[in-house]
Amino acid sequence: MAYLTYNGKYLRDNGKMLTLSIAPPDSVSTDVSEISFDGTGASLDQEWVQVYSSGTWTRSLVNTGDGTAWITSALPSSGASYDTCTVSVQSGYEGLGRSCILRFTVGSATADVTIQQYGYV
Repeated sequence: MAYLTYNGKYLRDNGKMLTLSIAPPDSVSTDVSEISFDGTGASLDQEWVQVYSSGTWTRSLVNTGDGTAWITSALPSSGASYDTCTVSVQSGYEGLGRSCILRFTVGSATADVTIQQYGYV
């Protein structure tokens, strides 16, 4: 706990000592920047993202032009630092490729992971 001072004197408000609390800034990061899947829905590297954060994070999907309905799950939708979010995608995709952003948010801080799915060759 810290006390506010001015010119070496403690500041008071109506006779009560004022205290100063400083919270750390919001932060969130992930262990990967991209995860990829093939047209069958099988992961090409890993199917989870580990999230590091200064508080409770929430997850959202951001449309980059290919929609987000092909992401069949991204769970959980919120968590704490060191929790993982597991992703799965639709199978049977025959297009050239599609992507969306998996965004983690803590307060004003965000971390993005690109989800890619490549179609059948």
